[in-house]
Amino acid sequence: MGSKNLRAVAVRGTRKPELHGAKRIQEMARTGSARIQADGFWRDFKRYGTTLNVTWNTDLGGLPTRNWTMGTFAGRDDISAETYAETMMDAPGTCWACAQICKRDVKSGITRPWRIEARYGGPEYETVGMMGSNCLIADLKAIAKANEIASKYAMGTISLGGVIGFVMECFENGLLTAEDTGGVEAHFGSGQALIRLAEMTGRRDGFGDAMAEGTTVLARRLGPGAERFAVHVKGKEFPAHMPTSKAVMGLIYALNPFGPDHVSTEHDPAIADEPGEILKGFGIYEGGVAPEELSFEKAMLTAYTQRFVSALDTLSVCQFCFHTWAMYNAVELLEVMKAVTGWDYTMQELMLLGERRVNSMRAFNAREGFSSKDDTLPERLFEDGLIDDGPGKGRKVDRQKFLRCREEYYRLNGWDPVTGNPTGLKLRELGLGCWAAELVGAG
Repeated sequence: MGSKNLRAVAVRGTRKPELHGAKRIQEMARTGSARIQADGFWRDFKRYGTTLNVTWNTDLGGLPTRNWTMGTFAGRDDISAETYAETMMDAPGTCWACAQICKRDVKSGITRPWRIEARYGGPEYETVGMMGSNCLIADLKAIAKANEIASKYAMGTISLGGVIGFVMECFENGLLTAEDTGGVEAHFGSGQALIRLAEMTGRRDGFGDAMAEGTTVLARRLGPGAERFAVHVKGKEFPAHMPTSKAVMGLIYALNPFGPDHVSTEHDPAIADEPGEILKGFGIYEGGVAPEELSFEKAMLTAYTQRFVSALDTLSVCQFCFHTWAMYNAVELLEVMKAVTGWDYTMQELMLLGERRVNSMRAFNAREGFSSKDDTLPERLFEDGLIDDGPGKGRKVDRQKFLRCREEYYRLNGWDPVTGNPTGLKLRELGLGCWAAELVGAG
């Protein structure tokens, strides 16, 4: 749609939907609000939002820094959740009628060194990680301004931060010069460079026209030396969670049908201790697995929770409201479904719903030529250990363990262990054989 210059699809309704049990929906809404007031974690999340991940990922040695070559950032306190809340906003923002109220806003009146328009909101963790530590930038005003530019031009801040970090590493290594970048001294740590490159990309101005094509295409143009610095899978940049500190992220980045995504599965800390009751309901009983460890348990966590999260995406509900750890749990989600539709929906049906979506996307990819050859990670993650002195010093992804977990994930899904594509039998089991089987050549 972006290639057609389509920025949004707006729909205006004139009638309220009819609900089977509107009273029950209202009761649950009140329950969620009360939980937030009573629970210390959710009160903190309301105040600090997703930017809490700056500290959480630093503690694991997994805050993407200097274009994925480090896992800790010397300026982390300057971009922390607490610093943002104290210096950049008056109060958190919210989606309409949500009790959680976790979004980052920007207070009015910030004019120096850049004028920041409050109406565009503030940066969430992914933006702070990808346009902050990933670019060695410890200036929240620069990050917020770049976030504003991305909002104006309808650009994703994860991909934008990824391509800017890549450009900065190429510049530092002499693969790009100021002549190439239209006069921009694209050094790590330069807030001016961050903002200028973001604006150029949004406007497709000069070198920004090449940046707008993304890391993969730009790296291919610059040659093999630059391709070594390009962090992507299936042409998509990584979110701000490192596979060297969270092994499930490495698996889902490689295996997810639409490329790297940090909200397609549960994260590794979920089984660092004993799994919660909802995970046990999925069949995940084993805990005590270190976040960075690649094992069968991680393949299972990836496969099973991907189905659950895929169902959440299908139903278009927010993961901060409905998840294994959220304000409402999976059992309560089934109550909501019954209250809305009147159906006696079960957990098995919910998981099958998510599994159908995952298999449909994989079948589409198979038709387009994707297979296990595309389910991998950048070479630098396998071969280059992290260069910082933090908890992840020297850490890299073990290639053999990764490949073993990948095959286990394929088998857990009932897919071909060699190609990674759904089999005709699996698609028929899910009720998709009438059309999707043809896509994988198993009609």
